[in-house]
Amino acid sequence: MASDELRVRSAMDPVRAAQYLQAIVNGLRSGQLRVEHGDEEITLAPHGELRVSVKARRKREKESVSVKMSWEAVAEETHEEEAPENDGELRIMAGAPTA
Repeated sequence: MASDELRVRSAMDPVRAAQYLQAIVNGLRSGQLRVEHGDEEITLAPHGELRVSVKARRKREKESVSVKMSWEAVAEETHEEEAPENDGELRIMAGAPTA
């Protein structure tokens, strides 16, 4: 399968970022995820077992969270690979911790 990539960096408010994240959620649920920017477009087909990596970080005056997901492309042959790391249940929630 050919390699295609579309990468966009942008500043936006939390509400707009949440709208983009909700579109990703919808694409994961439907099995079709299309990303467009200008005249560029890439369509992905998330399915099967996804490998998920979450990184949350606070460094000086900056905080960030990164989420990365990958899966085997439909057209490629499936290859045996190592099982993803699973060091307990991942939990992501909104709001401050309760004491």
